[in-house]
Amino acid sequence: MVIQRWQSVFLLLGAILSATISFVPWAVVDNQTVNLSSNTIALTINLLVTVLFLLTIFMFRNLTRQKTVTLIGTVLLAINNTAAICLTYIGEPAGTLEWYGGFTIFIAALICGYMAYSRISSDQKLLRNADRLR
Repeated sequence: MVIQRWQSVFLLLGAILSATISFVPWAVVDNQTVNLSSNTIALTINLLVTVLFLLTIFMFRNLTRQKTVTLIGTVLLAINNTAAICLTYIGEPAGTLEWYGGFTIFIAALICGYMAYSRISSDQKLLRNADRLR
């Protein structure tokens, strides 16, 4: 049985996007660019998510672990970047705020994490059905 490894593509794309998020401007507040590289904790967590997504590609022998690590990485990405968005928005309530490309990349990385998780689940289901037929 041949299994299409689309989750590897989604995980690689998610890793590239999560690394890119750290260095792309999120917003401009009163003519000052805001990005995650200025916050050490947010930068570290985003780079950790990148490493998790890259390591998850090679966990194809244990689909349950691969699914768990993908879910952890996606949740960490969501919490970290949502907190960064909230801090940016709450930090400058009186100034003018213009959103840039970092927010779009964040949404794309979340979608890649979700798609990888769903493809791992479908592969797990497919393998379970194939083993049952033997």
